[in-house]
Order: sequence, then C-alpha cells, then structure tokens
Amino acid sequence: MKLRILTLFFISVFATFFAAIAFAENNDLIPPPKHAQNRSEVAGLFENKYGFAHYLELSTGIYKSDGLGTNLPKGLSTRDIARLLAPNEDLNLAILVGAKAFPYRLNSYIAIVCFAKDEYEYNKYRSEIKSSEKICDKKSYERDDVVYLGLIEYDSIGYKPKLIANSLKVETGWYFISQRQFRNWNAKFRFPDPTNNALLPNGKFKEFDFAPFQISNTQSAFGLRVGMFQGYSGGGGYYEVLALFIVNNGQIVNILAEPIYFWQDQAGDWNKDGTRQHYLYEGENILVVLPSQTDGYYDLQIKAVDSDWQKTFSWDASLKRYLPSDHTAILNRVLAETLNLRVD
Repeated sequence: MKLRILTLFFISVFATFFAAIAFAENNDLIPPPKHAQNRSEVAGLFENKYGFAHYLELSTGIYKSDGLGTNLPKGLSTRDIARLLAPNEDLNLAILVGAKAFPYRLNSYIAIVCFAKDEYEYNKYRSEIKSSEKICDKKSYERDDVVYLGLIEYDSIGYKPKLIANSLKVETGWYFISQRQFRNWNAKFRFPDPTNNALLPNGKFKEFDFAPFQISNTQSAFGLRVGMFQGYSGGGGYYEVLALFIVNNGQIVNILAEPIYFWQDQAGDWNKDGTRQHYLYEGENILVVLPSQTDGYYDLQIKAVDSDWQKTFSWDASLKRYLPSDHTAILNRVLAETLNLRVD
C-alpha cells in the first residue's frame, strides 16, 4: 500500500513537472521585430499609437499628457483633495494631486495623491523631476512615493468636496518586467503571489483608464495604468500593467493587475557611418468582459492582439479579486520557478 501511494506521488510530481516544462517553453508568442537602419527610424515602426506617444515623450523629455488629472476641475484645490484622501500625511510633502471625472457616478471624481517619503525626498523630487512629467512613482527607480486613491463627490456650485469611498493606500506586491507572452530575456520576471492582496506592480502611475469595465450587472471598475522603463546598453524597454479597482463597502479595492502593453528597442549592428541598427519588439493585450459569470461577476479575458494567447480570469469570492481560471497554470509556474526553469 505504501509503495502504491509513493508511486502515485512520483507520477503526480513528474506529470506536473513536465506540464511545467511545456508551460515554460510556450514562448513563441511575440511577433518578429521590426527593423530600423538607425535610431531615428525607430519611432516610425510603432503600430500602437499609445506606445508611439510614450516613446516620443521619453526621447524628447516633453510630456504632453495629463493622465492623472493634475489640471484639476474648477473649484477643487490640491490641499482639499490631499486632506480628504490622506488626513494623516504631511500635506506639505504632496508632490502630485490629480482628479478625473468618474463616468459611472454623477459629480464624482477618482482622485490620486502622491507624497514624498520625507522632506529630503521632496526636495530631491522638486530639483530633479521634469516639470512636465506628471506621475507617481513606486520603486521604479530611487523613489518610493506614498500614494493614495479615493473617490470624491464634488459639485462646483458652492459645495465642498467630500469623500464617498475610503482611500486606498497603495502598496506594491510584485515587480513586473514582462509576462509569458511579453517575453524579455534581459530581465528576470517574478510572478505575483495570488494570495497577496497587494498585487500592484512597482512602477510609475501614468494615467486613469475609464473604459467600460462592467464587472457585474450593477458595478463598473476603473483602471489605472502603471508603467516602467528599463534602460540598457544601446536600447531600452517599456512595460505597462492595467490595474482594476472597485468600490466595495465604501473602500477602494484592487481586483486585478495584469500586463497590457510593452515595447522593447534593441540595438543591433553598427553601420559604416557610425549609427546603429535597431530592432523594435512590440506587444499589446486587450481586456474583454465575457458574458459568463462567476459568483455574480463577469469573467474577464486578457487577449494578445498579435497572437492566439489568451487567459481567462474569474472572480474569487474568498479573496474578492480576479484570479486566473486555470489554477493548474499557477501551480505549474510556481513549480517551474522553484526548479529554476525558464518561465519568461
């Protein structure tokens, strides 16, 4: 009997082991790179307008977008918003305050407040940051800002803003570089722990996303895009996550955070005139709300634009967030990483 149990155990282990290998080796999911004779031609290779705009911003240092709503609606002040979202923080350390109209509730705004950790970091930020780059930064470089998200109500006709959903103090629980279909051999990828409630990635908080993320018959989520640039010799890469939030029992709650877009500029051979050839990799995902439901919440699907890759996420009632429907895939990835297999 003991021998039979031991045999079944090893069969199970090896079956999972080889499944993990197959899972880890599924890496032909990125289109071939587009070639440029020199760096000046790289911008013209982008197919994604959003990625193209971001590449130009990085190249020129001129940031045109105000994705976090720092140009506040008339009558809203930075101190009023900061005081509402983070009453226990030092308002003098606020380095960014933004608010954008929440399209699913009348006279409501999703607000964000970003504080420097201390006075030293505040002064450093004020002296070094590009004045036109309006972002919050959680550990993408040397900064580790203190960030709050909240939902406020405001009517410009003589009313003070009020908090209608307790703010979320943003914590990061995983360091993203790429995902299985966003393959990057220049950086190690650490997969997030699905039991950790802090599933936001390290990076720069770029902009709100108010696409119609209707996750149930009565509730719509809002998005926040978090990006990180990784520079290396001769090129660089940009990786972005879409994080979704809902208001649950009067509290802002993170329910999903998954890679949504990336580009990677790799330098190639040198030309005779001293310029260098470049290769641009680009990958994009879209989020689809499916008609099927789990515990009253619509299933979500992340789909690659340029390949057949897709992954379905279902609501987990115990954790109150979305998790991959294929729990075997999670087990395989954990095993593959434990055995130090390639999982990029």
